[in-house]
Amino acid sequence: MNAIEIHLFGILALRLYITNVKCVRFISTQLNLIVCFCIEKNENLVIDPKTLGRLSTYINFSYLQSFDLIEYVIMKIWAFHFPSKEFRYIEPEEARDYRSKGWKLWYDLKPNQFDKELLSLVNLDEDNIEDDPYIWVHVDQHFTKFRLSECHVTPDGISDVYVRIFYFEDVCITLAPEDSVILDNVRRHAEKDFREFARSMGFLLFEIVEHALNGYGRTLQVLANNNQSIRGALNNSSTQQNIFKETSLLLENLMTLRRHLSMTMEVLSRLTNRKLSFLSEGSQGGLKMLKSRIVLLQGEVVSERDSLASALNLYLGINAHRTNQIMKQLTVVSFVFLPLSFMAAVYGMNLKDIPEYEWDYGYPLFWLAAFVISFCIIVFQRRHLRQEN
Repeated sequence: MNAIEIHLFGILALRLYITNVKCVRFISTQLNLIVCFCIEKNENLVIDPKTLGRLSTYINFSYLQSFDLIEYVIMKIWAFHFPSKEFRYIEPEEARDYRSKGWKLWYDLKPNQFDKELLSLVNLDEDNIEDDPYIWVHVDQHFTKFRLSECHVTPDGISDVYVRIFYFEDVCITLAPEDSVILDNVRRHAEKDFREFARSMGFLLFEIVEHALNGYGRTLQVLANNNQSIRGALNNSSTQQNIFKETSLLLENLMTLRRHLSMTMEVLSRLTNRKLSFLSEGSQGGLKMLKSRIVLLQGEVVSERDSLASALNLYLGINAHRTNQIMKQLTVVSFVFLPLSFMAAVYGMNLKDIPEYEWDYGYPLFWLAAFVISFCIIVFQRRHLRQEN
């Protein structure tokens, strides 16, 4: 047994008109027994969000969350009625009835919640929901499926979170993990935007893509700040120890972000380049507006990459110039001592027939010759350097 379903207790707690303290104690006792069993067996409690609210009177769920025991698995379905601007949360068994009455549905699901009943509702087979990592968008006669990505900057690079979208004329299905920032923002704004602006289900596509681009913008801002700190470190000799590693990681992150922007541009291009029966012209116009934002973001990514490359080239050029100056000074010193070393080597030979050995003033004459030669070389080098400057 992998999980214990306590949905039944939630229904029981809701439908009973509890006026008897014994009844409350009975339900609470049964729930706590299940909780104790789960803790002992290291199992998960599978609780849908509505049941969680119903049961909050009888059990402390914050205590359960500290043990990571609660798992939400029941799908969340949003229903929109555009003529009356009415909005509801509905149960899965109500979906067909609402759809037949002209309501538009949004299935907000986890990646593992695409079941056979939902496939039959939208007339898809299991082959249609398989995810091909090399194909970001697929447009069919009556629906489209595509992927969007979230980019989060970490110390090891950019981490990706993918959101899969299946869009029909009256149904939108999103598959994403719970920590998806895109869908979290869409959930917070969907009802308000639906009541104030929306005219068709395409508003949901606009919301999803717009929040994806907002996420790209935030990621780019983090990378831009990292770029600025690296360029500042290039001018500070005390913070240059790991500068090449940080620069390489930043360039890789910028290229990763640019690739995600290109894939998103491909998605929008496929959705707006021709008329689609399941997407209104107004929705296509809104998506076309978002393409210009992608172009701007791509330009900023290239600008950040070029500025980092220019700063790195300048840093390498300055270091090369410093190295050349040091080598030039070493060359001058070597040029001065080269004839002196030759003289010392000649007169350092233990040969009896060297006439200078017999001179009375041979040693002072040696130092006089060394001084004159060194002085002449130094004067020559200084005149040469003046002519170069």
